[in-house]
Amino acid sequence: MITKRICEMTILLIVLGMMTGCSTARQMIHGGASQAMVADSLEAMPPDAAMVTRALGNRLGGYTVPTNVRLSRSANTSLGASNAVEPGFKLQSASLGQYGNTGSATAVRAAEGRLEFIDGLGRRSAVAFETAYTMQGNQAVVDSVRLRPLYDTKPETVCFIVPTKVAASDQDDFPKSFAAFYQYMGERALDPQAVGPGKRADYVMAVFFLNRMSPSARASLVVSSTPEGTAGYTENSRYVDFNGWRIGLVAGCLALKSTAAESDIYLKAVYTPGKEAGLFRSAKPVGVYTLVQRQ
Repeated sequence: MITKRICEMTILLIVLGMMTGCSTARQMIHGGASQAMVADSLEAMPPDAAMVTRALGNRLGGYTVPTNVRLSRSANTSLGASNAVEPGFKLQSASLGQYGNTGSATAVRAAEGRLEFIDGLGRRSAVAFETAYTMQGNQAVVDSVRLRPLYDTKPETVCFIVPTKVAASDQDDFPKSFAAFYQYMGERALDPQAVGPGKRADYVMAVFFLNRMSPSARASLVVSSTPEGTAGYTENSRYVDFNGWRIGLVAGCLALKSTAAESDIYLKAVYTPGKEAGLFRSAKPVGVYTLVQRQ
């Protein structure tokens, strides 16, 4: 189980970028009862399985496959057809759930496990893999690969607060990729040094969900007077999906720091798992941000 923090962020921390997520639980690669793990890292894997796993990760992220691994046409096609990982993602970690090796130099070997990726923005994606390969001297020849996207980690989030006057007013004018959208809003976000008590003004809050979500999962933004729970105002929010990476947008007229405010006002990023979670699909906040702060 991987534990992550949910923390309340002040406006100064909001505009600085990354924040931690919530506590989360992982499902097994194949679901059901737990089973012994062959290796929980690349370093702990049998050398042949490790070099094949690294090669699969490189190919999925758009990097050169090492010369000690050769992909068959079928394996290369399977890897190229996957959209769970985009060019520029790097293999962050890997684990091996099953490994088959009879000891024969020419026999087919098999490996099944999990690959986790991250890009320069902190976006994450994970896949389960099954592969069969043979050894020809010191080179592994990958005969087949099967991939399955995994969505068992709650997303981390980043929020930018942007004055409406410098943000695009029409969704058709928004950047056409997650990375471009992130850069666009980040460049226009409030300067932490410039935030102080002032009058109400119009702002756009953009929340970037960094973990790839399943099509049936839900990301939503909630405005509330309390940081706990998922209740609050949810109207007039808009959402953009870039191949499973979501962005939530909500606009408001706010005095970010105010002596007249009756209470603090929070923006909560709420995540509801998709069908892959089975019966356990309860909504949970994965990011909490202070919008209005009493002075």
